[in-house]
Amino acid sequence: MSSNILSLIDVGFQIPAALIVIFTCYRSFRLRDGLVNEIYRTRALWVGVLGIFFVLAEILQIGSDLGYAPFYFPPYPNTSILVAYTVFTAFGVGALYGWFDTTARVVLDMDFFHRDPLHWKSIRKPAWALLIMGVVVTDLTPNFFYYSVVSIIFFAPVFVLPGLVIVLSEKSLYDGALRRYVKWIGILIATLFLLFATSAINPFLNFPLLLTAYCLYMVSVSLSSTSKVELAPPGTPRT
Repeated sequence: MSSNILSLIDVGFQIPAALIVIFTCYRSFRLRDGLVNEIYRTRALWVGVLGIFFVLAEILQIGSDLGYAPFYFPPYPNTSILVAYTVFTAFGVGALYGWFDTTARVVLDMDFFHRDPLHWKSIRKPAWALLIMGVVVTDLTPNFFYYSVVSIIFFAPVFVLPGLVIVLSEKSLYDGALRRYVKWIGILIATLFLLFATSAINPFLNFPLLLTAYCLYMVSVSLSSTSKVELAPPGTPRT
């Protein structure tokens, strides 16, 4: 199958995924204004921030598929593009890891016995160092194949560990809304690994993005069931 056909198919998945996430961002930021509990307000904020990066990446990929904007893979043609992609990757990967990390810590703190079977609180800071190293090393790889291999070596442990902490701690949560939130994060992590596997085979095989977008939307929906709060208009003072 030609690359032109694959790129058009890819756009067919990318556009609805982007629309879903745009709505999710709007919903999450509005939901944050209506929630009282600071834990849930912060969770909604994280979903909105991750959604913004997701949409930016989608716009870049769609523009590349349609031939309006270049989308580069290592090796990059010049230093400026290398720096730009490194900063963009660092923001996205850092925000995703930050979301998983803070969620894992919230889940552990809400455990009545404060159990930490994977010792996440001890290894979370070294994981940040591994993450930063991974961003730099992957962008310096000589081709797309090595980019995929190095990404697995550096990023898989960093995202798998907090993901396991979140999923394994689900049953210890007494809050039903937070349990649903955690469940959908676990499913979202699975779709991210599926996305990485398909894109490693071919950069145009990004169809799991539609599943990831839906999971992010369901993560936001799970927070709305914490309480029946009527959202106030933006800018309304909190009492």
